[in-house]
Parts: sequence; structure tokens; C-alpha cells
Amino acid sequence: MEINPFPATLPNLEKITRPDDFFKSVKEQYSSQVRNGYFSVSDSPAFYIQQIEGPQHNYLGIIATVPIQAYRKGLIKGHEETLEHKGRIQVELLRERQAMVKPVLLTYSRVDAIEAWMQHQITQLAPIQNVFFEQDQANYRLWEVKDSAKLQEIQLLFQQEVHKAYIADGHHRMLCATADDLQLASVFCSFYPQDQVLIRDFNRLIFVPPDFDAPHFLQKLKSVAHLRPLPQGAKPNAKHNVSLYIRSQWYALRWRDQVLEQKNDLPLLDASILNREVLQSLLGVEDLRKTDKVRYMDGQKEITDLEVLLQKNENSLLFCLYPVNWSEMVQWADQGRTLPPKSTWFEPRMKNGLVVQDL
Repeated sequence: MEINPFPATLPNLEKITRPDDFFKSVKEQYSSQVRNGYFSVSDSPAFYIQQIEGPQHNYLGIIATVPIQAYRKGLIKGHEETLEHKGRIQVELLRERQAMVKPVLLTYSRVDAIEAWMQHQITQLAPIQNVFFEQDQANYRLWEVKDSAKLQEIQLLFQQEVHKAYIADGHHRMLCATADDLQLASVFCSFYPQDQVLIRDFNRLIFVPPDFDAPHFLQKLKSVAHLRPLPQGAKPNAKHNVSLYIRSQWYALRWRDQVLEQKNDLPLLDASILNREVLQSLLGVEDLRKTDKVRYMDGQKEITDLEVLLQKNENSLLFCLYPVNWSEMVQWADQGRTLPPKSTWFEPRMKNGLVVQDL
């Protein structure tokens, strides 16, 4: 895999008093923030090592640019369908600010020599950035590597050892960066090894009409799944199990054998079953890429958070899915197949504006 250093645009942290608020606003306000002196361009190309220390997990990765051709040749593999409206929004934002304010998150099979290289750099260099986010209780540190010999070392390691990478987060950013009319030569990426990346669940909030007949729906649902009432809310603890919240009651679902026995040359995904057997067949959601009847809820939200949300959206029901695992994602991606929209929620999460690539 070819990776290249670049002159990053970095925030002037002395001017930023509330990181959570400021970096949340970068996506929409980057252009005005640049004009007001909140960002400046570094003086020479570099690779950036980013360390994220969270309350439960720590991550260490490299931020670089990658030739667009790596994606077009299939060396960078996607695994999710993109949502049409989100793609349009991303393209317009990119045109407006002429910058990528958040890298595409890529993951790859761990290479010990790359890990050792990163660890060596962060012991030899002082971090140029140290930002604490209160909401996540996470600390983001950044090291800048500019020495030409060190740059060549890591470029050679990636060329020799990393033959493919997978998009963990940023399918829409990758898609719009490769748009022909933008004519970009490279795309802004962060690389984190597979053994550090977490895959969480991605759940579905379904909006239904006020006269929705819940008992009738539950009866129809029994044709494709076994249902069991739950005394309290809980996410599923195994593959092919689903949790359903409807009319203030939680249910545990287990797909029936005839649903699971359908022939498939790839791992059978719960999101695919739910889309086909429930959302389309029972609830009439025809095009999942365009519908406004489905809202996707990331796996960071706990049961209590979801229940509060459901109380605010009375005419809705919720399906909680068991997370897709690394092997399933890789098998789908290697076959050039895409998972249903929003099948995975990856961590670490990249932040807007901590490192920017101006176009």
C-alpha cells in the first residue's frame, strides 16, 4: 500500500476554549474558522501518529494520504452501501470548504514492525496536539513525523506489509473524494490495525403511522422469528438474535430455521434478514437507501438512552442487532459485496478538524 506524507492544516488550540463545541462545528463552519485564524498550514509534509485514550480502550494509528488509484484498484475495500442523500451532502460540503476535515478510517491486519515504528516515534518526539473531549472522556494526542529517513521507513513498511485495507468509517467521504469532477489525486486516511478496532452494533428506529396495529404486526412477525417478552431492555447477546422494543415492551427475537437455512455463499447477516423479512415484507419499506422511515442508532447508545429516545418518538419501534464481526466484514468486502446500509459502527471515532487536508 502506498502512503504519502502531506502538509496538514492544524487547529490553533490556544484559541479554542471548548473543544467539544468547536470541533463539532468544524464540519459546517470550517471555511469561516479558517478566515478567522483558527487553523494554519504546517510548514512541510509529514505523517501524523494519533493516539486516542478512551475510558475503556486506547488506539494508535497513522494519518496519511493515499492515491485515489488504491481505491479504484480494489486495494482499499468498502463493505457498506452508501446512502444517496448523504453522498450528495458530502460532495457539496467538500466543494464548499475545499478541504477534507476528517480522514477516512481504514483498518488492516496488524503488522508488528509498523506498531514498533509508531511506538518508537512517540517516545522520541513531543506531541504537537493534546485535546481532551469531555463528552467522550477521551484524550486525542498527535505526533508529527517529518524526518525524511523516518518517512521512508514507514512508507517501505506499508509497501511491503500492507497489501489491502478496509474502510471502517467514511464510505461516503471516500466515495465523494473519488468523484471524477473533483479530480483529486489522493484521499485523506487514518490507518488503525484490526486488533485495535472495535465493531459495535448499529440499530434501527422505525417510524410507523399513528394507527399502526402493533398486535397484528407481532402476530405476522412470528412467521419469521420466535418471540419472547423480556422483563427489561437488553441488547442481543448472540448472532441471529434481535431485540425489539414496541409499545413500551421489549421482546427477544430469534430467526426461525427456515429463514436461516436460505442458501448464501457469504455469512448470513442479521441486518440483511431484518431488511428482507421485516422492513420490506412486513413494514413496506421498499428502498432502504432513500427512505425517511428508518433512523440508524449507533452502538454507543445504551438501552436507557434508546428508551428515552423511544419515549420521545411514540410512533416508532426499535430493532437492536448483534454486531457484525471482523471475519464477516472481510469476507463480504473481499468478494466485492456490500453490507446493508449502517451495518457496523466502528471505533475509534475520528474527529472533525483535529487534522485537515486542504485540497
